[in-house]
Amino acid sequence: MKTSLCFLLAAFLALALRAQEAATPPARSGVNLVPGPATVHADNVNVRGQPSFSGEVITKLSQGTVVTVLEVIVREKAAPNEPAQWVRIQMPTNAPVFVFAQFLDATNKTVKPARLNLRAGPGENFSVVGRLNRGDHVTELLTKDGWTQIEAPTNAFAYVAAEFVVQAPPVMPPVPEVTPPPSPTAPEPSPVVPPAPETNAPSVITPPATNTVSAEAPVPPQPSPVVPPTPETNAPPVIAQPSTNTVPAEVPMPPTPAADTNQPALFRVVIREGIVRATISIQAPSEWELADVRHRRTIAFLVNTNPAVKLVRLWEKRVRVTGIESVERRWPTTPLLTFQQIEPVTE
Repeated sequence: MKTSLCFLLAAFLALALRAQEAATPPARSGVNLVPGPATVHADNVNVRGQPSFSGEVITKLSQGTVVTVLEVIVREKAAPNEPAQWVRIQMPTNAPVFVFAQFLDATNKTVKPARLNLRAGPGENFSVVGRLNRGDHVTELLTKDGWTQIEAPTNAFAYVAAEFVVQAPPVMPPVPEVTPPPSPTAPEPSPVVPPAPETNAPSVITPPATNTVSAEAPVPPQPSPVVPPTPETNAPPVIAQPSTNTVPAEVPMPPTPAADTNQPALFRVVIREGIVRATISIQAPSEWELADVRHRRTIAFLVNTNPAVKLVRLWEKRVRVTGIESVERRWPTTPLLTFQQIEPVTE
């Protein structure tokens, strides 16, 4: 009897655990993440040097921290119990970043070689979390055992699991209602009165009457003057029309007011100056980008529509670009610059 009761109790506990697992909502997958700002929705989230559990932990993020998503990475062959989706984010400002001390100019703290790797720790066994170029200035924090810790530059990056990051849906601005101005009232036309018809009847001249009487001959009675009748005309009588607000065909209509031009444009013509370099992300809309001359931050993705222009010849050169700048929905923080003219700038 006791054995039966134990089996019944174990079965009841198993059913309760299954019901609890079924009621637990699945973890957030992060498939809806796009490049742009996001918020960490868990506490003590690990920031790693690689998109896997094998990457070293660089720092930790607390709940509510705002990060910048650069790229969403989906691993097809993830290890068991390991997230398949990761996001590459801009390196947090409090994260340690190291460079080899011999490659820095001791006087002005600038990079001496053409390329210098940023490491997540003081050693070559740590992950590469970005690159610096010749002439870039760094802020030194400390130097030990041949490695210098610096402030994280804007192009340094790291990785976190996508399930711990959420993004608020974009809020579309309301479309303003445009009220058309009232159409002006045309002036009322004056009634057209036709001129009086001309007649060819001669004028009637009445001779003056005289009171003198000739003695030699009797004065015959003066005939009454003959007044010719008024000539008849076929012109219809003029009838004044009542005034109305309708505009006759002869009066031109007022011009239609121009459309409202205060609406935001989808693109604009700009002139940018920066360094031409290849993009890091394989999901970027272009293979080339324009970077800031001083801080090496990405200004825009370069879109080349002219096959005769070879951007590889301008790699790491300072140029002035004139073209049309637009924004793609997947990259709201970095515009696309379809250049029409590109020319090197002599430093």
